[in-house]
Amino acid sequence: ALDVIEIDGASNRGIDQIRQLREEVCFAPAQSRYKIYIIDEVHMLTNEAFNALLKTLEEPPERVIFIFATTEPHKVPLTVLSRCQAFEFKNIPQEKIETQLVEIAKSEGFQVDASALHAIARHARGALRDAEVLLEQLVSYKGKSTIVAQDLYEVLGLPSQEVLDEFLRALLSRDGAKALQIISDLAERGRDFELFLEELLHRSRDVLVNLLHAKTSEFPGNTEDWVRLTSQLLEIKRSMRYAFDKRMFLEVKALEVAGSSPTPPPAAEARPSPAPPAQSVKPQKVEKPKQAPLASPSRKKAGKTSVASGPVAKATPRESAPAQAAEIPHKQEGTHRWQELLERVKKERIAVHALLTEAQIREGEGALVIEYSEEYGFHKDRLEQPENLQFIHSLIREIYGDIQLKIAFSQEKPRSEAPEKSKAETLREKAELVRKAFDGEIRR
Repeated sequence: ALDVIEIDGASNRGIDQIRQLREEVCFAPAQSRYKIYIIDEVHMLTNEAFNALLKTLEEPPERVIFIFATTEPHKVPLTVLSRCQAFEFKNIPQEKIETQLVEIAKSEGFQVDASALHAIARHARGALRDAEVLLEQLVSYKGKSTIVAQDLYEVLGLPSQEVLDEFLRALLSRDGAKALQIISDLAERGRDFELFLEELLHRSRDVLVNLLHAKTSEFPGNTEDWVRLTSQLLEIKRSMRYAFDKRMFLEVKALEVAGSSPTPPPAAEARPSPAPPAQSVKPQKVEKPKQAPLASPSRKKAGKTSVASGPVAKATPRESAPAQAAEIPHKQEGTHRWQELLERVKKERIAVHALLTEAQIREGEGALVIEYSEEYGFHKDRLEQPENLQFIHSLIREIYGDIQLKIAFSQEKPRSEAPEKSKAETLREKAELVRKAFDGEIRR
């Protein structure tokens, strides 16, 4: 229709195009009752363009209707949003897209396999136009032959469902060699590893949903195994964009998930390792104090001899040694947990990790105290923000257990007195040197 004008906001985003639009809206419709302007991707317009359009939106001509389409309404200025009616279009269900594709295939006279229809509808992500475009590409690719799902994978450069299923089975059966072989095959065929991970996540999600509803699955593992696997794949997908070599990154992560990596999981490292040293130290701490009273009777019988004083002098370091040894495992355990906490924070929130690197920890009396010196007051304030506190609390409960968290300034204040003492001593030494040099005396 002549009176329906569609404008691409991404390529016509400047103030000059909007000024031209303002001049055109003054003309009456050619055939229809209204003249309709559809601006797609309206959030791409510049601020100057929005300001130029604002006056027209406030007082539009009687026979002009503006339709703004966008996937990011939060980027449209509030002054424009307040003068519009908002309608949110929901994604079309996958079943309805498949039904519409069947009707198109019948009317056009070409054959499409049911698996291909399902794959097209899933990749369309609720958009019928995208599904129709994919179907058109496949018709051009296959001609009059029957379209199958493998044709879609070839056109889009995606792995087939058989490859995805084989890779998931390798991870669940802890077959790291098989997983590496599949990755090698994908690399030889020039597949995109990020797209592969995305498809792998969708397939894992489908299996998990089917397992929850049907309670049975052709794959090994129970619901907990699939929840854990899907979470690990999500973490890998999120971290892959920072990898300089995506193939090597995926290979290492696949070995970790499959259990072929020698590195134990973080939860297993947290507490059991320091326990055996602590148990071996406790008996020494109980036995050694029993030797101390043995020295006192010999002291009474021998009188004030130097021989009796010898064991007493030696007993003191023996008693202190077990105490020091007993503290070492506790400190090692605390340091180990703290390092694990820092690693977890670094993976999930790098900004919070930067705040914690300047802190000192102190554990005792059922509480974990995070201390900052006064010069790091900004770090302390940022860490005490509600979202950061909630995040830290959740990790501390996982690693330390049920323990209270406190954030405070460091209470070490003898540092301010030390410079004053050393300065006074220095002045006295210099005064004595001056007195000797001039053969004088100091008067107070």
